[in-house]
Amino acid sequence: MPKISVVVPVYNVENYIERCVRTLFEQTMNDDVEYVFVNDGSTDNSINILSKLIEEYSSLKKQIQIIHHPCNMSLGSARKTGILAAHGDYIFNYDSGDWIDKDFLKIMYSKAIATNADVVWCDYYMGKKDGNYALRNTYCNQNKKDTLNAIIGYTCKQGLYVWNKLIRRSLFCNEKFVFSDNINLTEDHVMTFQCFLYANITAHVDKALYYYYFRNEALSKLDDYDMLPQQCKDVINVNDIIFDIIATANIYDADCKNAVNVRKLYTKRLILSRCHTTKCQWYNLYPELKIDFFKKPFQIRTKLGLWGVQHKMPWMFDVYLWSQKIKEKYSIRRLLIR
Repeated sequence: MPKISVVVPVYNVENYIERCVRTLFEQTMNDDVEYVFVNDGSTDNSINILSKLIEEYSSLKKQIQIIHHPCNMSLGSARKTGILAAHGDYIFNYDSGDWIDKDFLKIMYSKAIATNADVVWCDYYMGKKDGNYALRNTYCNQNKKDTLNAIIGYTCKQGLYVWNKLIRRSLFCNEKFVFSDNINLTEDHVMTFQCFLYANITAHVDKALYYYYFRNEALSKLDDYDMLPQQCKDVINVNDIIFDIIATANIYDADCKNAVNVRKLYTKRLILSRCHTTKCQWYNLYPELKIDFFKKPFQIRTKLGLWGVQHKMPWMFDVYLWSQKIKEKYSIRRLLIR
């Protein structure tokens, strides 16, 4: 049985997959590693590039499998396919547009063995629009309850993503584990939440080993592009799955309720500010949400905008969006003048 299974969903990443695969195949730990690539209906040259790289690294051929979806089924479905086909003690979910430090697998696995951890996470570099990278320190000394509430409330320092984590495969075999099928956007929030929910021991590697590459078409940069109606539904569906898991796990208390409300609030703000084409249909999202926005750490225009939505005066949120655009335009102009 391999020590690690690396699951790599592949969908139309011909411009990035070579770097992704080379940094994977050139790891300092490649014995007892299984590589599971899931072709999620790619229509570009991604799989041809992958096949050529497999030939180039022919010594690893017996450790590699490529699974083909008949069509594009979603990132969530591709991860599920790869995980269910994996045999390793631990699973690393690797996004095909990114790359990793040459010692990623070795360091993460050594930490897992030394601490008997179910989940190991590391620091990472987050790509920015200008092509530079920002270091993200993810150390967080929280108890399990606070960690779960942080994941629910979008304040999890460990990262809501799965790609900076090594996860014991047995967690995914829990009969209660729910996969976020047919979801592309924020689908890994469901997986991350459950992994920390079912983990007995977690551990942190105090080193940045993962490089998240900023792509205009990437699905994880929520605040950087206009959302399509289906993407709005994805975010809401992810929330519904997480809320169902909370109910099943019987962890709903006052702190959890507050975290749930924060998630609903963030989701509503996100959709109203990013889904311009069908914005009006989302004004009544989460009508049960009753929050005193003026006690929240928002700028005054944000507070007024959200208060207006809650009190059925959406034009106030339109004013907020207008002021935001003016601010962004002024900031860009000021930088150009400098």
